[in-house]
Amino acid sequence: MRQGAKHTEIIMKKVISLLTTLLLAFGMTLAFAGCGNKTEYSYWEIKAKQAADSRLTFVSELSFGSSYVKIGEVWLNVSDISGNGVDVTLQFYKSSTLKKTWTYRISSDALKKSESGWLNAYFDTAIECTKVVVSVIDSMKFNEICFINSDAKLASLTFTQGGVKSSTSDKSANIYDRATLDKLDENDIAYNKYPAYNIIDEQDKFPLEYIKTKA
Repeated sequence: MRQGAKHTEIIMKKVISLLTTLLLAFGMTLAFAGCGNKTEYSYWEIKAKQAADSRLTFVSELSFGSSYVKIGEVWLNVSDISGNGVDVTLQFYKSSTLKKTWTYRISSDALKKSESGWLNAYFDTAIECTKVVVSVIDSMKFNEICFINSDAKLASLTFTQGGVKSSTSDKSANIYDRATLDKLDENDIAYNKYPAYNIIDEQDKFPLEYIKTKA
């Protein structure tokens, strides 16, 4: 009887040990599933740089085409911002005329609260524009930017040029079209392994239910 009881006890210990191992493995699986829950994006990598006596400004110029569109809402998806926050400046142009400059402060707190990474950078009076210039100085990963038109739909846009400039008066130096960006030598100041055109290549990942504009 004693041998039988001892044998049963050994089996029970093995069963409990096995169940514990399985539960731990299941818990780890859930944990990793949670970590990978956010959507993966290609991105524009911005690393704060110094050039001479000024900090470099990273630039991405986007076009809505020859006909103007009315933009009243802008959404950004970003990650890995530096410090407590990063400023993103949007310059809206109608042909060559600057219609509006808007700077949005991405705070680390706001980003933490956004489970999806999407932030509403602009929701105001609709701006008539044919292009927008996106400028950033501080380090971050700029995943995607989406513009909502007056019909409450994603506005179609294309990348025209991007790169870096050393001052606000530096309009064209180190700013290139996509083909040229792809051919830059790694030693070029505008070289970027994750270039500026990546911020509009995954528009289909924007959650359309976030749109605030009423058609």
